[in-house]
Amino acid sequence: MNKNFLTCLLTGLLVSLAGVASAQLSAALVQQKICTKWSFDRAVIHESGVPVESPQGDQANTLVFQKDGTYLQTANGNVMEGTWEFNEEASRLFLKVLRYNGRDIPQGEARTYQWILVKLDQGKMELVREARQNLIREIYRTQ
Repeated sequence: MNKNFLTCLLTGLLVSLAGVASAQLSAALVQQKICTKWSFDRAVIHESGVPVESPQGDQANTLVFQKDGTYLQTANGNVMEGTWEFNEEASRLFLKVLRYNGRDIPQGEARTYQWILVKLDQGKMELVREARQNLIREIYRTQ
């Protein structure tokens, strides 16, 4: 498949998702509902719903959001800490990693990851991220 076509298709889907999600989620609502401990449930290809095979141990992955704008994530035995921010206009959730496995990340080298926050209710959170050739929907549940 043509790389430019695929890029345009993924961009269009991301814009479409952001429009739907942003109409439903205000910053105040996100702040109220997101601040808890979330456990990874599963990941699927967003467009088709086909399950994504995850590395062994994904079921132990967690995200903990705090009201002060900090977070803690465990993923496959690694621990990331940093800050989180929600952009209401784009319905994007940004996670900036400031510590990795107990080590501070030098100034200017911190990475920021972003997801489209598609769903946040009834103990369920759904985030969409761009992968190599697909959009991946990650589903988390409260503990």
